[in-house]
Amino acid sequence: SYDDFIVNDNYYVKYTKSIDLSSLSLSTQITDSNIIRTCCYSPKGDYVAIGTNSKSIKIFGLKDSLNDFINHRTIGNKNIPLVFEQKNHHDGSIYCINWSVSGRLLASGSNDKKVKLMVIPELDTTLSDDDILELPISGHQGTVRSVIFDPASDLILFSAGIIDHSVKIWDTENGESRGELLGHTGDIHSLAWSNDGNLFASGGADRKVRFWDLNSNLTSAIIDAKEYDSICDISIINSGSTAKVALGHADGKVTIWDY
Repeated sequence: SYDDFIVNDNYYVKYTKSIDLSSLSLSTQITDSNIIRTCCYSPKGDYVAIGTNSKSIKIFGLKDSLNDFINHRTIGNKNIPLVFEQKNHHDGSIYCINWSVSGRLLASGSNDKKVKLMVIPELDTTLSDDDILELPISGHQGTVRSVIFDPASDLILFSAGIIDHSVKIWDTENGESRGELLGHTGDIHSLAWSNDGNLFASGGADRKVRFWDLNSNLTSAIIDAKEYDSICDISIINSGSTAKVALGHADGKVTIWDY
């Protein structure tokens, strides 16, 4: 299903369509000369940002492709235009990015041990480096593997990675710490919110998923996946009466769990 597609710059429509998966084919692609380690849609689905080994953030525009889809026009092998590039955004490869709920901020993490916040500029205009507002955040001891905003607020950002063994909480207005979540005994590879924003989890090399009560900053539940390899990624679907958790593991397996 597809939701909240853009029709034009001033009008949005809720659009849902069921698709026969056997009919899907590649319509277009984004290519880069460097390894693409991470990508993220904007909240309205009109842009996609990628982070690569080039140390740069690139943002591509999807408006034309979405309009074609809504109006049942054949997309074909149309090139997705690059609308913005922030070169040397980090001093190392970019491992993770996340867009804030308002679409105003983009967070990224790197093997330079830093988190960076960037205010999204007007993407359809010509910009100079002086027009870009950035806030670097230091506090990690190793590669930052996951960054994720609070789904209800631009003001809170979570990050985690290797060596630290904790989830860090940041104030996005000043880059100062708002605390950390303790409990993991290994590198943390993934942070995830459920689709409804009610469940927040982390997982990694200790093969445990920890769910967090953010009022107390304490663990509220644990999935122990000790029979499987390290957890590389987490996805959570919460229907209210039940929640399913999908885990991607370093040994090539995906496991599905009841919360």
